[in-house]
Amino acid sequence: MMLLPAVFLQSHLLMTVADRVPQVDYVKTCRVESKDTGASDQDFGACQRDEEAARDKLSKQWATYSSTDKANCVSSATAGYLPSYVELMTCLEMYSFLKQSRTGKTDLGVGAMPSDASASVRPRRRNRQH
Repeated sequence: MMLLPAVFLQSHLLMTVADRVPQVDYVKTCRVESKDTGASDQDFGACQRDEEAARDKLSKQWATYSSTDKANCVSSATAGYLPSYVELMTCLEMYSFLKQSRTGKTDLGVGAMPSDASASVRPRRRNRQH
C-alpha cells in the first residue's frame, strides 16, 4: 500500500528538479580543476566565465528542454564530484541534437553541432576523482 504514495512523492521531486536550473557550486569545480592541472589564475577565471556563460544560457533556454532530458542531465551533471553548468548544457544539447537527427532536422556531418551551440563555452578536461 505504501508504494503508490512513494511513487507520487518521487515524481513530484523529479518535476521540481526539472522546473528550474539547479544551483551548482562551479567555483569549487573550477578551483579543484585548476589545482589538479596546475592552471594559472587566468585559467581559473576562464573556467568561472565558462560556467557563468553556460548558466546564463541554460536559464534562457531551460523551458525549451523536455522534462525527461532535464531530469537525466541534472542527475548526471550535478551528482558527481565536480558539478558543472557546462556539463549540464552539453548533456542537454546532445539530447536536443539526437532528437533533431532522428527527425532529419540536422546535418550529421563530421563536426556537426546543434544549431544553438555556444562557441563561447569551451569544453574542459575533467579529472574526476572521488
